[in-house]
Amino acid sequence: MATLHALDAKRLRHLAFGLFKEWTRTIQRRYPGIDLTIKDETELVNTTREALTETLDSLANVPTAQRHQSPDWPVEYVMGYFEGWLISSWFYEYIECQLPAYKHLQVLQSVWQLIEEDDVLRMRLKADYEEAMSRSNLQHLDTNIPYETPEEEVFMEEYDDDLYKSAIPIPTPPQNDGDAIKATFHNLMLHQLEEFQDVTETDVELNVLPYLPHRIILELLQENGII
Repeated sequence: MATLHALDAKRLRHLAFGLFKEWTRTIQRRYPGIDLTIKDETELVNTTREALTETLDSLANVPTAQRHQSPDWPVEYVMGYFEGWLISSWFYEYIECQLPAYKHLQVLQSVWQLIEEDDVLRMRLKADYEEAMSRSNLQHLDTNIPYETPEEEVFMEEYDDDLYKSAIPIPTPPQNDGDAIKATFHNLMLHQLEEFQDVTETDVELNVLPYLPHRIILELLQENGII
């Protein structure tokens, strides 16, 4: 893992708070009125440290010849990767959880877990459903609800300390279990996730250099043996 000795605690805090302030000014133009008051400022510092460490680790894995293709290439790589990492992380952490699609998906996931764990509840829901459907005047009414599959693979990475904090896994449906209740919630989660993944991170740019000068980037690269 990369080290950050060239970036002392004071400069790291300046970097984190300065970039976050710049990001909030930009993102609030896209989402007017959104509340971005944070509970713990140390999380900003930790995220910034992780972003920079991941950036340097990523660059270290780039072939040596590519890293040395031009004197400025490693610095430009650091600025671009670091900027993109922070923009994505802060969007997932502070914007995504406030969006209706995310909230709906969390509710559906909670209900799914409940009916998975509570057989009595699931049986009651199933009985209510079958009672409602039995009122039909059709002689042969098919009450089965098939599990749907996405047209394209829906993938959200489940994580602990990874970037994609708000990822929600969609359970793999059993084959033809005939459970209309579980099938319904599975399908609802699938539809909601497809809507959720249409949310973009917006075209936000951060000017890294005022907070992470060229000189400090070079020192970090030298410290980690990247140049």
